[in-house]
Amino acid sequence: MSAVADLARGLPAPAVAPSWSRNLLLDATHTKHDIAPPLPLPAHDTVMRSFVFRLADIASLKQRLPGAPAATTFEVLAALLWRARTVALALPPDEITQLGIIASFRRNAALRLPMGYYGNACVPLRAAAPARQRHGRELGGRRGGDDTEG
Repeated sequence: MSAVADLARGLPAPAVAPSWSRNLLLDATHTKHDIAPPLPLPAHDTVMRSFVFRLADIASLKQRLPGAPAATTFEVLAALLWRARTVALALPPDEITQLGIIASFRRNAALRLPMGYYGNACVPLRAAAPARQRHGRELGGRRGGDDTEG
């Protein structure tokens, strides 16, 4: 986008030359089959909702975690929403629930991507667990009020 902005400002060329360099992200073990298929959509009606979490809300959620609250804001919110959705759907305890996200690894220094790299640098990730592990638990895995794993 920076290259496009430079050209839109009338520069004769981008300040940083664009670089595709896709070969830096592929290795001999990668195949198109390594990528998990998309998560299936629910068969029942769903409702879209938006939520606002203030810094104080995030801090409160992190304080509920066992031990030091080292989880990131994303991790805390992802866990909360995964659990809330599982509970709302009233899934059977043995049904496998999944959380799917797209994670960027563009800032991973080990990749040594060139300054002008403009390709994608993201990967789909998925976590799975039986619904029973999402029901009736506080964040961090505790059941309401006790520290047993149950």
